[in-house]
Parts: sequence; structure tokens; C-alpha cells
Amino acid sequence: MKKALFAFIGLLFVSVMTIGFTSCKSNDAEIDNIVGTWKLTNDYDETEVYIFKKDGTGSYHIEYRSQKYQEWFFGYSYDKSTKILSIFTNIDGEYDSDTVTLRWEDANTIYVVTDDDDEILGPFKRQ
Repeated sequence: MKKALFAFIGLLFVSVMTIGFTSCKSNDAEIDNIVGTWKLTNDYDETEVYIFKKDGTGSYHIEYRSQKYQEWFFGYSYDKSTKILSIFTNIDGEYDSDTVTLRWEDANTIYVVTDDDDEILGPFKRQ
């Protein structure tokens, strides 16, 4: 009887651990996925919209009262291990690049930490 009880408890323990590890792994994959549309609304009811595509390109614009302003396009790279996002732009012949560090609150919320003055921007919400 004791052998059966220990075998049952052991099997139950292995089952719970397997489910736990599987759940953690899929959550980590979701958190590091920058691809998609991210929005930040400021105090003036303007919404900054960033769209990241799988091919390493994206776009940015501001929405205010259902109007789209200041649209520009960019290239990007994202290092999942360091959480560093690099954005490359060429606006009117002016080449620029910037790097920021992302802080993931969850799979749908990120904060941006600028490298130049350690300013924290956010929260950006996945749409």
C-alpha cells in the first residue's frame, strides 16, 4: 500500500512539474516578441503608434482626434538576451539610429529606457 501511495505521489509530482515548466517556457516566448502594434497615449490625448513587422521593418505615427500625423518608417533589430532595441531611420536623407532597453511588464506591456539619459517611457500597450 505504501509503495502504491509513493508511486502515485511521485507520478503526480512529475505531472505538475511538467505542466509548470511547459507554461513558463511559452510565457517567456510571448514576452520577448516585439512584433506587432504598440501604443502609448500621452497627457494631451495624442497616441504614439509603433508597428514592428517580422521582416525587421516598421512604422511610427501619432494619432490625434482620429487623424494620423508625422508618419515615418524605420528598420530595427531586437536582441532578446539583452533586451536592447535598435531603430534605424532615414528621414529626408538624414540617417539616424537610436538604441533603447525594453522592460517587459508582461507580454502586452513594455517600458522603454533611453540610453542617453535613463528616462523611462511608457507604458506601451500591445494592440
